[in-house]
Amino acid sequence: MGVASEQRLNYNNYTSGTSIKGRTKVSQMANKKMKTLFNLAALSVIQYDPELKLYFDNRVANGAIGMSTINIIRNKIIYRVFAVVKRGTPYVVMAKYASGIFIGILLFLS
Repeated sequence: MGVASEQRLNYNNYTSGTSIKGRTKVSQMANKKMKTLFNLAALSVIQYDPELKLYFDNRVANGAIGMSTINIIRNKIIYRVFAVVKRGTPYVVMAKYASGIFIGILLFLS
């Protein structure tokens, strides 16, 4: 189980049998403080990180829902934080070393 699942920050399906089909949404049992902090971090990252800003703009331009994309960015932040802690090395901004073609390939694959 991932960290986002443990904090209940990922989307859950609300269904029961064949009659109840609710829309997917983030659980109300989520840790509200963590959810707020990661949401504010995601909004800040969208403004100041060129890579994730480009990712957000492309998804919204292709018709994705904005809050869904913000949730994806929240999960990306969680995974980046835990990767840095697990490796014990500082975070490296890959866009600094990448060419424009490489960034285009990354966007195509995501």
